[in-house]
Amino acid sequence: MRAVDTSLGGSANAFPVTTAGLVDRLRGPHDPDYRAGLEALCRDYWRPVYAYIRIAQARSNEDAKDLTQAFFAWLLEGDALRKYAPEKGGFRPYLKILLRRFLAHSDEAMAALKRGGGTRTFSIDALPEGFDPSPAESSDPERLFEQAWRNEVVHRAIDEVRRRRCAQGDAVAVHVYESYVLSLPAEQPSYADLARTLGLTEADVKACLVRMRRDVQEEIRRQLSRMTANDEELAAEWNALFRR
Repeated sequence: MRAVDTSLGGSANAFPVTTAGLVDRLRGPHDPDYRAGLEALCRDYWRPVYAYIRIAQARSNEDAKDLTQAFFAWLLEGDALRKYAPEKGGFRPYLKILLRRFLAHSDEAMAALKRGGGTRTFSIDALPEGFDPSPAESSDPERLFEQAWRNEVVHRAIDEVRRRRCAQGDAVAVHVYESYVLSLPAEQPSYADLARTLGLTEADVKACLVRMRRDVQEEIRRQLSRMTANDEELAAEWNALFRR
């Protein structure tokens, strides 16, 4: 399991607290919080949207990236986001409805993008190696959307906990967690192996895993709280993430 590295820039502290707050920040480009809202929307959903388009449309990597850009531009130029009503359902299902509506006219969107010279609306780094679902290998865009969403939440949470722990001088806990939890099942070391390699006791290894797992779980909940509009939606997303 490898953390992804595509970024849109900006500070995480600048992102809105909830989905409702995110939509509020996208009311108009002259709003002082507009850019932060835009970056938050793209950061949370760029990969799921890209994966869906790549498979549902059987597009090339570059065409799928262009259509993903066009989709977010379409969202921001129209009034679809302003029609989002949290009390009627979660933002992620609503976004997928909008995505399917947009893709019904994908040829027109691509033509408009080409007329505009292929200019990208947002600055996005290259997708990391390995994040390129192949239409030949996958056939369920809904599943890929959900998988990309889960990976995005979990990887970002791990990255944030890694950053915090290292800044606090607890890099050993990060190393234990990465070596044990993020390794392939066939390569997973035992507690005894890790203790011997790192000069720790097995009790130390267990303690590292306990605090890292606790921190990652808390960070996942924080990430989800930022991506949802209310407690009910947060609970639904938490259950969806862990398939409860």
